[in-house]
Amino acid sequence: MDVKGEVDGIVVVDDFAHHPTAVRATIEAARLRWPDRRLWAILEPRSNSMRRRVFQDALPPALALGDRALLGSVHRAGQLSEEQRLDPETVAAAVRKLGKTRASCRERMLLPIFSPPKRAPGDLLLVMSNGSFDGLCEKLLKKLAAKQIPTGAQAK
Repeated sequence: MDVKGEVDGIVVVDDFAHHPTAVRATIEAARLRWPDRRLWAILEPRSNSMRRRVFQDALPPALALGDRALLGSVHRAGQLSEEQRLDPETVAAAVRKLGKTRASCRERMLLPIFSPPKRAPGDLLLVMSNGSFDGLCEKLLKKLAAKQIPTGAQAK
C-alpha cells in the first residue's frame, strides 16, 4: 500500500491488488491501518486473469469488504470475447446484493467521490490495480486539491 497523498482529510492509497485474494487482503490490511476511515474499494480489472470471468464469483465478496466498492472498466476488454471477459455490471450487482450502495463505475462515474456529501474528511480511497488505472490516484489528488468539483455529477 503506497500512500499517494492526503487532501482535506481524504487519503489516497495505491495498491497492486490483482486478484480477489489480494483485494481481500489489501482491504483487510487497510482496515487495520486506518480503522476509523470509510473505505472506498476502487478496482481496475487489469491483470490477464482479473479481466476474465474466472474471478467473477470470487470478486464481489472481496470488494464488499469496503464501505463503498467501485469497479472500473475491464482493461483491454476488446482482446477478450464477451464469454471470456469479466462483466463489471454482474460483479457490481453481486456487490450491491451484499449491501453496498455504490458498486460500479467507469472513470467518469468516479465524479461522485469528488462531491459532498459522497466524499468526506476521513475517507480512504483505496485504488487497486496492477497498472496505473490511467493515473487515477494522481487525478483524484489533483481534483481534490483543486476543489474543481462538478456540481450535479451523478453516478449511473
